[in-house]
Amino acid sequence: MSVETVIGKQNILNTVCESVGIAKTDEYYRPIVLRHINSVFMILYQLGVGKRDAKFQCREESVWDDFSTDAEIVAGAAEYLRLRVRLLFDPPDNSNVLNALKDNANEMEWRLNCYADYTESFQEES
Repeated sequence: MSVETVIGKQNILNTVCESVGIAKTDEYYRPIVLRHINSVFMILYQLGVGKRDAKFQCREESVWDDFSTDAEIVAGAAEYLRLRVRLLFDPPDNSNVLNALKDNANEMEWRLNCYADYTESFQEES
């Protein structure tokens, strides 16, 4: 089984919760994280990342393949979501760590935007 297939079948909420230190069984923080996830998906939609035909709304059972079947988009979006949700949900106290997370998130946002523009222009030429 390829890495892309494994990532695509993973639950989005569980993946992001795990990255910010929330257990799968935690019923208190999961809705808060889900709200942050959807606000980040709104940003990705505005950047043109993901499926073009509809805005993506993450639910408890959503997996990465529901968002996109493009392995590069899924990999980048997963990392971007982890960074942005961490900054929204539990920002670090140390300003150096905070700035490093912000810089990484901004770079990932830029790269996703470039990739989305590239693939869109490539599809238009075909």
